[in-house]
Amino acid sequence: MISNLIPKGLYTFHRGIAVEARGPFLKTQEGETLLDLTSGLGVLPLGHGDPRIWEAISHQAQRLVHQCSHVILHRPYLELCGRISRAVPMEKGAKVFLCNSGAEAVEWAIRVARAATGRPAVVGFHGGYHGRTHLTSTLTGRAKPYRKGGQPLAQDVHHIPFPYCYRCPWGRSPEGCAQICREGLERFFLVERPPEEVAAVVVEPIQGEGGVVVPPSGFIPWLGQVCRENGILLIVDEVQTGLGRTGPLFAIEGEGVEPDIMILGKALGGGIPLAAVVGRGEVMDSVPPSGFGSTFGGNPLGCAAGCRLLEILEGGMVPDAPKRIEGLISKRTEIWRAKVEWLGDVRGRGAMWGLELVEDREKKTASPSLARRLVQKCREKGVMVISGGLYRNVVRLLPPLSMSQEEMGLALDKIEEALGEIP
Repeated sequence: MISNLIPKGLYTFHRGIAVEARGPFLKTQEGETLLDLTSGLGVLPLGHGDPRIWEAISHQAQRLVHQCSHVILHRPYLELCGRISRAVPMEKGAKVFLCNSGAEAVEWAIRVARAATGRPAVVGFHGGYHGRTHLTSTLTGRAKPYRKGGQPLAQDVHHIPFPYCYRCPWGRSPEGCAQICREGLERFFLVERPPEEVAAVVVEPIQGEGGVVVPPSGFIPWLGQVCRENGILLIVDEVQTGLGRTGPLFAIEGEGVEPDIMILGKALGGGIPLAAVVGRGEVMDSVPPSGFGSTFGGNPLGCAAGCRLLEILEGGMVPDAPKRIEGLISKRTEIWRAKVEWLGDVRGRGAMWGLELVEDREKKTASPSLARRLVQKCREKGVMVISGGLYRNVVRLLPPLSMSQEEMGLALDKIEEALGEIP
């Protein structure tokens, strides 16, 4: 029946129909109870059905369900913008525009950058992921499936290497890999577009869909410095890494870099579609009156949920909860690496981790089939995980920050059992 209703282009990792969920547990129509280590793909840092988020949504629903910001602003919109402005690692005076999704926010961020600089070119990274709209799929650094069938692609969007050090194409150490990637940007300025024609560089502090690729220390600060020296805006995509996922409230905080524009999404609405473009005041004001717009962007219900979420995260959950989860995962994965010969690499921060699976550790031969089997085997054990990565051979763990030590331990036990039963 599903195949008669849903186009085949909507790929779903897990069979079945979800009907109810609480905390990290999700129930299906078929009677299963599963531990959800995807957090709805990074959307639910407090897990499913957190009563504090429910309360905020319910209270708001009794007052105002919708109002378009073009018509008249509403209090939750302004409250959330104020909270975000105070929270982001920017100088005072950051301005905020609310929209519906991370992809939409990326589109707006690029429009802002082009308006602010008067320059056309935008630079992204190999392996980066920014969405599936026309512009964002062009910016995404992976040809298939994101760009396939979408030609002609958006104009003046370019890509340079990202330091994926485990798979450094040049066989270098992390520092050497980062150096070659730095040289890649310098070479781009020489042979593709000079820096005075580049409006922005768009980067994820940690690549998510690209396989939880963590750049070596110093790469992001260097990137920020190059952008400042050349009048290029640094756009930091925190759609997946933001709001406590990697430890601090925003992953860029650990890099000591102040972005010109930040993009937030996924977790921001507490489960309700919501995203934000946050930028320095003079940058955001480069878009003329009526240049911004989104009929449903900044919906009152999402804004109320977002305000409550930030209150909870800033009230002590961050950085303690993600660091606690990081300790549990890192300790267990050290054991796995010693025992499982086809577990090539483990990397991550906070509650964002990737297990890279290979056929041969020495040759690092990527194995998407092993990744698919591990996802399936975990599901048989009652745990939902997803795969990703440039080669589709990375199994990703995105547990809710609210998971208890016992719940996290149970999930890791089940993954360990699954690892023991394949290949």
